[in-house]
Amino acid sequence: MAKGFVYLVAIMDWHSRYVLAWRLSITMETDFCVEALEDALHRFGRPDIFNTDQGAQFTAAAFTGALAARGVQIGMGRGAWLDWLPQETILFNGARLYRTFDIHVADGARLLAIDAVLLGRRAMGEHTPYVHLRDRWRVWNGDDLVFADEVRLDQSLVAGAALLNGSGAYASALYVGDDHAERASIVRNLIEAGRDHVQGGASAFGGKLFCRMLARDGFSLRKVLIPIMQALRDGEPLPRLWTI
Repeated sequence: MAKGFVYLVAIMDWHSRYVLAWRLSITMETDFCVEALEDALHRFGRPDIFNTDQGAQFTAAAFTGALAARGVQIGMGRGAWLDWLPQETILFNGARLYRTFDIHVADGARLLAIDAVLLGRRAMGEHTPYVHLRDRWRVWNGDDLVFADEVRLDQSLVAGAALLNGSGAYASALYVGDDHAERASIVRNLIEAGRDHVQGGASAFGGKLFCRMLARDGFSLRKVLIPIMQALRDGEPLPRLWTI
């Protein structure tokens, strides 16, 4: 081509250095990367671990989702920084969801993972006569399990004070990094400043910061969750889906 660029993505086997699949594109969209990944998985099967750089194409939900759907572990090497910021999960009218989040984080890597759940959207007329959720998180450092969280949610627990106490939305945020203790006070101050919108708390221990918040609805939750994400990303712009 006379002007512009052509972009190449290649899926390789670490051991043999054999190119399993490749694609070319004149744009840096995610689609051609996912297409190459799906081709490699279809032809050569599921790997145990998949490694990439931190390009937006490889951390996009479409790419990581294709790996997660097959139970492939996503690895983070030393010095890497991964933001896992999917849009809210919406449960209503008999929804059932089982999912697992497993990630291996090397020393010196940083991870920010957000999980926000809406129990129906009142403005859309969605209700939760029955919902069923199993949400399992595991974070590893080498062979050491450094974080484990498991949420079991059904209609009886939605109404119970021990879990959601009738709240219409909740969010969990996990930050793994050497500076977790310093960031904890920032997150606690943001939660305290947002007491009109959320109830919640944050704990920092063992190289990680974890917080969970309850809110009346998704709008109220976003009013506090978005500033927390911005603070934990050092003020970097959030994906456009995280706007009010």
